[in-house]
Amino acid sequence: MKFYRYGQDVPLQFTALDAENLHYLAAFDCGDENINGLIQQDALVKRTVGYLFLNVETDEVVAYCSLACTGIVEQITDFSSVFYPKTRSAIEIDYFAVAKRYQSLKMSEEPESETLSAMIFHYCIIHAKEIAQSTVGAEMIVLYSVPRACHFYKRNLFVAFKSTMAPDEDPFLDGCTPMYFLL
Repeated sequence: MKFYRYGQDVPLQFTALDAENLHYLAAFDCGDENINGLIQQDALVKRTVGYLFLNVETDEVVAYCSLACTGIVEQITDFSSVFYPKTRSAIEIDYFAVAKRYQSLKMSEEPESETLSAMIFHYCIIHAKEIAQSTVGAEMIVLYSVPRACHFYKRNLFVAFKSTMAPDEDPFLDGCTPMYFLL
């Protein structure tokens, strides 16, 4: 296994997940068995579009991200103070996971350097924003954060749903914090 001192040294390739490169996910380990299993089980089955960040020197998956269209129901008030539900279009980051050995890797030796994880996440946001603006017209990007990742997403400008926003009701999301980023 090759050791990388800084994230800037990792040669990454961003590619859409398909049947031909699905095998790369078999060895993927983000440090959470449940998430590893769900990613491997759902990668080509769910109605999401998956992306791999591959280390081209080692053929290992550095990160996995999947995107889907969704709608967030929000209680809106009109001029007469009557509330009504409105569905706001969104792109959902269904999964975002970075291989454990790359999670805390700084991009460079600079003390204030971002991590490789943050740089990959920024790329995912840029990609989702391009899709939102050119294809689906989404108003926001949403995700459901596991507790230990909330701080990471807050640092990347995501905020918790407002009290007027209704999160998905899915047993898989129990304990997760619904978050959004306005486009």
